[in-house]
Amino acid sequence: MSKSAFTKSPATYQQQVDIIKERGLHIPHNERAIQYLQQIGYYRLSAFFLTYQQQKDQFNAGTEFQQIIDLYRFDRVLRLLVFDCIERIEVAIRTQLTYILAHKYNTSHWHDIKTIYKPSYTNKYGKLSMTTKSFRILFYAAAMLKILKCL
Repeated sequence: MSKSAFTKSPATYQQQVDIIKERGLHIPHNERAIQYLQQIGYYRLSAFFLTYQQQKDQFNAGTEFQQIIDLYRFDRVLRLLVFDCIERIEVAIRTQLTYILAHKYNTSHWHDIKTIYKPSYTNKYGKLSMTTKSFRILFYAAAMLKILKCL
């Protein structure tokens, strides 16, 4: 089966604005909309169009371009907050794992001790199985997740 040729021509920013206007989106300032399209991109913004469309490619009556931008900004801020929280959890878990393993092996360079690592192996189905040490490390990580809060 061969792929069919894609014949759709690329649209200029002005054409993109015209397309979404034709679909019922109210855009009071074309220049401002073009600036957003240049910075964010049509296809990235188009994911936020769906919230304001009950029918494909047709905006609900009264939908404003600013509503799309506000939703995009909310999503951006939420994503940044979540990533900030994840980063704090990651650092806290790594810190606790390092602390626990350094004290268990009585050295700050526990990671250089080759004997604490066991290679993974392939089982009869070809899938990699976890070693006992890998499981223990994941167990410690899971335990830390239970006691940590998003700081």
